[in-house]
Amino acid sequence: MKSFVAVSLAVVLGLCSVAAASPFAATVESYNTGTSGYNPYYTDPTVVLGAPPTITTNFTSDWSGTYPGAVNMLNPVWAGPAGNPQELTIGTGGSLIVGFDHQVLNNSANPYGIAFQIFTNASFNGLPPDYNTTIANGSMAFGQLGQIRVSQDKTTWYTVDPTKLGTTFPMQAYLSGDPTAQDDGAALSNFTLPVDPTTQLSQFAGLTVEQALALYGGSAGGLGIDLNDLIDPVTGQSTNLPWIKYVEIDGPTSALVGFADTSVPEPATLGLAALGLAGLLSRRKKG
Repeated sequence: MKSFVAVSLAVVLGLCSVAAASPFAATVESYNTGTSGYNPYYTDPTVVLGAPPTITTNFTSDWSGTYPGAVNMLNPVWAGPAGNPQELTIGTGGSLIVGFDHQVLNNSANPYGIAFQIFTNASFNGLPPDYNTTIANGSMAFGQLGQIRVSQDKTTWYTVDPTKLGTTFPMQAYLSGDPTAQDDGAALSNFTLPVDPTTQLSQFAGLTVEQALALYGGSAGGLGIDLNDLIDPVTGQSTNLPWIKYVEIDGPTSALVGFADTSVPEPATLGLAALGLAGLLSRRKKG
């Protein structure tokens, strides 16, 4: 009986600990702007910590003014309604290292095998007259990203194989195509759920943002990273890691917005599991 109590308590506490972990990058370990090619206005590395922005500045249909708009496939992150920068640039020779407050797991149960996501200011090109409603031909603007490396200890770094990288899908903050979805009570998209990596950009051609939501399947977009697609720093051969805690972006990057672990379960799910174990423990004690 005592061993059951001890094990059950350990599991409950472990679940609560995992539930407390944030799925988003938690710390900036280092940042170097580089020597050229970066925007001096976008050099605050703390903007990539926590949940990515859901509201940014949008332009009116005649481009004569601005208003607070929802971040979506045609309206990328750039500056908040108060004029505050919402993205980070990295120039030639520059780099950023961020850390999570937990281990990001390489788990076969991860959606599409993806362990974490990187969010940028990538955006579909829109059709006139307002460029904010209908996607043109599936081509994208912005979103340049430097070399991606990962580490468990900030000492040994593994490069993510660039030949195996998928698509950097534009961010879609809400489950609505309305440019002011934040004012309509729309639900937020899931930043820890990747877009199906088999989805092709050509599938978006001619769709409105509202229609394109079906291809996202509730995801907030982003670039998915699989920890099975790594290059060993010593042998140069393909390898994998069971988990990582740090991510480095090295070299010219037009705009970084955030990082999210896809392997962190929903806190509500973990909370229910913990309560269930606690209830079972209580019944065992009474018995």
